[in-house]
Amino acid sequence: MVDRFEENLGKYPFVDLDQVKDYLSISSTSQDARLANVISYATGMVEHYIGQEVLANDYVEVFDGGKSSVMISRLPLSNVYQVTEYNGSEDIVLDDPSTIGRPNPSDTDEMSIVFKNDAHLNTRVKNFGKSSLEVNTSDFVVSGNVPEQLEFEEGDFTVEFFIRSDAASIPDNSVIRFNTDASNYMEFGLHSANGLFFESNISATATRVLGPNTTLATSNYAARYFAHVAFSFDSQQQKMFMHFNGNTFSDTSYTVSNHTFTSNVEIGGNLVGYIDEVRFSDKARYSVDFTPPTKRFRPDNDTGTLIHFDGKNKSTEAKDVHNAINEYSFTRDMGEVTRDVGGVGVRGTYPTIRNSYPAMTLSGPPSFQPYPSGVKVEYRAGYESGEVPQDLQMATLDVIKLIYKQDQEKKGFSFEGERGEKYSLAGNFPPHIRRILDLYRIVT
Repeated sequence: MVDRFEENLGKYPFVDLDQVKDYLSISSTSQDARLANVISYATGMVEHYIGQEVLANDYVEVFDGGKSSVMISRLPLSNVYQVTEYNGSEDIVLDDPSTIGRPNPSDTDEMSIVFKNDAHLNTRVKNFGKSSLEVNTSDFVVSGNVPEQLEFEEGDFTVEFFIRSDAASIPDNSVIRFNTDASNYMEFGLHSANGLFFESNISATATRVLGPNTTLATSNYAARYFAHVAFSFDSQQQKMFMHFNGNTFSDTSYTVSNHTFTSNVEIGGNLVGYIDEVRFSDKARYSVDFTPPTKRFRPDNDTGTLIHFDGKNKSTEAKDVHNAINEYSFTRDMGEVTRDVGGVGVRGTYPTIRNSYPAMTLSGPPSFQPYPSGVKVEYRAGYESGEVPQDLQMATLDVIKLIYKQDQEKKGFSFEGERGEKYSLAGNFPPHIRRILDLYRIVT
């Protein structure tokens, strides 16, 4: 089941006033108010008929379990953010496939994770998912190895995370540190005077990059709020970009090239606060202002490590899920979300190729746990702004034309004075419009 969204139909028009005036050959502004009302009305009519909002939106939908797959109600499906399955006692967040629904590549190593001292998961304070990592001064998470995909060498990289500090002003904190020894490391953190800092130390030669001023403290930083922090190195531009909540606070020249550190990665450092959603990527994801992510990170081909910090309260375990075997998959064209275990044990081997078709088994394909309303799917569906199909826009413009001019074409002509007789407005769409809208209609 999904909540009804009639209150949004027509609220976010997918054709604008300039398009309509151009289509109707109107140059005056005297009818702008009327046209604005007609646009909202017409787009609402179209969305009611096709059964969904046209512009992309985020949805949460709940289904009964016991099935191998469920079908989401809104199309086209853009991305599935998260699938949660009730197992009889708690909700379990299933491991994700890639952002296009396919299995994650498994050709890179997982990063081993060990919690130090009293670092633990906290389900009361979190940004996404079930919990976040709580650290206090010398408590942190450490990796005993740096997997090969995090040996960035001369390439691009991005280190990003969500962080919350309860301090009234920005503290001086090292948050993430790649550490070989005291003379070879790089670290990313908060800086009380300059907002953010990055430092690399190679063979005891240190290079430090700071944010420009205290703008971060005066306009963006807020105690007890999670903020998105990102450090992106672009090797072609030879620049380090630092971002706080999507705002670019530094695009400083930075020419140190070899970023390979082999001993461990420390997360938390001397921070007193909370960390959620840590992602290391082998590309420069950000170089200008952007909108911070509003959903948890998802693995993609550029992700080298991804830690959600999801688990039970006080747990001292977390895992790197960038190449985890997916526990569900989805098809974007049909909107089908399928319970999956990465193809293990449910695929045939005939004649010679594994994983080519479903096998005949006593248990059948894997299914969601059989609990009423036990499956929750969070997803994004619809067309992004600027990507609405041209035929759908043209059909909507024709609807607007009919409403604005208050007639539906001509019945016929009489040559005596070239008199034309018009159809009055009818409840149905004309055939040439309905032909297009039926292509997008969802009937449930």
